[in-house]
Amino acid sequence: MKTILYSACYINPDNTSKLSISRIQRWVNYYSSIAKELFVDKIILIDDGSDPESLSKVLLPHRVFTKSLQPHLGRGDAFAHWGWWRSFTYGGIIAEEEGADRIISIETDAFVLTNKMAKYIRAVHDEWSTPWNNTLQWPETSFQIIGKNHFAWLKKHYSEGQDFWCKPRLEADCPEKTLPVTEINKDLIGDRYTEWGSQIPETADFACQVGNDFVPRGLV
Repeated sequence: MKTILYSACYINPDNTSKLSISRIQRWVNYYSSIAKELFVDKIILIDDGSDPESLSKVLLPHRVFTKSLQPHLGRGDAFAHWGWWRSFTYGGIIAEEEGADRIISIETDAFVLTNKMAKYIRAVHDEWSTPWNNTLQWPETSFQIIGKNHFAWLKKHYSEGQDFWCKPRLEADCPEKTLPVTEINKDLIGDRYTEWGSQIPETADFACQVGNDFVPRGLV
């Protein structure tokens, strides 16, 4: 079963570019180190039109690649994630090109922390699966495991272009409420801890929206 891990990314061109690069590099290094535990064959960063020189500063280990989509789309407001929708749905194109059986989407500020979480990811084959965010009471779409029979949804919406990526969206249109998730794992512990200003507990299986100072400890 061929598995591609991918993530949307973007490097800000202003004085925060070093933070953007270090955040992406942290993600690349970590998931390269645990790729075998997730049954991942290849890792691809799908970039939202970053400056090529800045993007080239991310060091890519073996089997890690970048795909830059132009031009930069960015976002319109709190719910209008134009660039993210383009990069995310492009995962369906990547899957087809690579002959993948499933794809895993993990945001660059989201981390698998335990063997329990890794085991869950390995076990998903045909579903569109996410863990559960108990605080927000919705699927935690920072982590998505998507089986082959769902690639058509991604390809369809990618092909719609800006009519889909950049259409007006309200809170009710956010990914957590609109993606066609077919399975939710509520046995895992995790949250957007940094967003709430709380420490990541030792019992956490995953953490997302982590701060720039977060150092992943490896699987436990």
